[in-house]
Amino acid sequence: MSLLSSSSPSLLPSHSPTLGLVTHIPGIPGSELAVSQHPVSLSQLGIKPKLCHNWTANSPAASELTDIQRHLFPIIASYKDLLFSHRTVENSEELRRLYVLHILNHVLKTTSRILKNNHKLLQASKEGRHIEEPRDQGLTRPKVLILLPFRHSALQVVESLTSLLLPPGQGVVHNQRRFRREYGAEDPAGQRVVPKPSSFTALFSGNTDDCFKVGVAIRGRMVRLFADFYSSDIILASPLGLRTIIGADGDKKRDYDFLSSVEILVLDQTDVFLMQNWEHVTHVLNHLHLKPREAHGVDFSRVRLWVLNEWSKSYRQTIVLSSFLTPEINSIFTTYCFNYVGGARCDGGREEGSVGQVARQLPQMFARLSPSVSPSQLPDHRMKHFSSQVLPSYRGDLMKGTVIFIPSYFDFVRVRNLMKKEELSIAALSEYTTTSGVTRARTQFYQGVTHFLLYTERAHFFHRYRLKGVRHVVFYSIPTYPEHYSDLVNMVECEEGSVEVLYSEWDQLALRRVVGRARAQRMMTSSDSTHMIVTGHQTKT
Repeated sequence: MSLLSSSSPSLLPSHSPTLGLVTHIPGIPGSELAVSQHPVSLSQLGIKPKLCHNWTANSPAASELTDIQRHLFPIIASYKDLLFSHRTVENSEELRRLYVLHILNHVLKTTSRILKNNHKLLQASKEGRHIEEPRDQGLTRPKVLILLPFRHSALQVVESLTSLLLPPGQGVVHNQRRFRREYGAEDPAGQRVVPKPSSFTALFSGNTDDCFKVGVAIRGRMVRLFADFYSSDIILASPLGLRTIIGADGDKKRDYDFLSSVEILVLDQTDVFLMQNWEHVTHVLNHLHLKPREAHGVDFSRVRLWVLNEWSKSYRQTIVLSSFLTPEINSIFTTYCFNYVGGARCDGGREEGSVGQVARQLPQMFARLSPSVSPSQLPDHRMKHFSSQVLPSYRGDLMKGTVIFIPSYFDFVRVRNLMKKEELSIAALSEYTTTSGVTRARTQFYQGVTHFLLYTERAHFFHRYRLKGVRHVVFYSIPTYPEHYSDLVNMVECEEGSVEVLYSEWDQLALRRVVGRARAQRMMTSSDSTHMIVTGHQTKT
């Protein structure tokens, strides 16, 4: 059972004006590191002097640490696990520089300790003395794993890493030209004719390839990119990129030994993984700290005892940065985090939901499914409710121009098959629809050739299509991204339009992002199963 189980009775919640609701998960008694909780300088947090100097020289802020960095770094520097769910476009660079600084400090200190111990052993050998072998290494060299969604995300991390490690004009970065060529390609988002939201432009600027992996080796003032994994200190990769190496049971060629001694795990932009393939993330996490199949030249006399005892997962720090919380992201903390030092979960999300971004005065009906349905039964229960209670009311000619927004592709397939079976007039847009298919579907819907348009959340996430001819919107379930709700509702073109949203008792986190924390709580606990919202004003129906 995870040390950070959400059911633990020892959770200590508090509220911070900067971090929001902070839940502290205590570790084993006596495991707390002595770290200043109100630092005024990096030196108070045990950062190496050369990193302090380069941080200050490259810091855009007037002080060493911004407000959010000052509150988060004591948690990170004490090697506690961290789940931070308020990553935004504005604070993304602050957070990135913060964890890169911590990672570099860890790698440099670990390397320095090994080199000092090597010197002691050599000196003792020359003098004919016998000293006990220091336990200062893992089973393999990689100490840090950073999971990122896109290649341009890896480029940003490497730029932060080199700027903090190497002073301007000093040091060497091997394979830098190759790295920039492969990870800094043309910006497709910047070439778009149709304007897109700023959050979309920031996310999809640069190289958006989601299959990559690169090893980074640090030797003094030298950084080697594309280093062999077993010679690397840091591995930057996407979940898909690692999945291609890890393989699956039965594969003849697979390798995951390089994940056996990871001491710091960072998942940045974790919410984006939900729009890619979450199963790749769990597959990688399931292969951390497994017993290596080969020795890889390790000196077992130098391996830490807690590594040999297979306790490595209890000594790993996990840092999860996301734009919001979901059950899947929470499950990382509750299922895969065993840090003996403890951790902190920071829920700094907005109190107000994205319903406040709806520009049109439009009735929006939220219908709660009947309770007492387990999560495993929910897809079938939702499908039954949709087919019997929702779909019949949208068949008439007056309801022509209805978009059915479906977050899950599996639900999309079920709804599409149902509507085809009933011979309803539909067009479909999913993440797998071809360019010509997209054009055809949008045109037919706009011209009224088709009555319904089925639209998946991933298709909207990756393209942000501006649909025309929208009169009614049905949300098969609440969108993962709150801004997708306001995007779709703002597409309704007529005063007589309507919006209907299906949600269940298991959708509280998603509902909170859309309607706001307080209203979501009222809607979940109310005896009424339907709630009407009109431009931010709620009435029960």
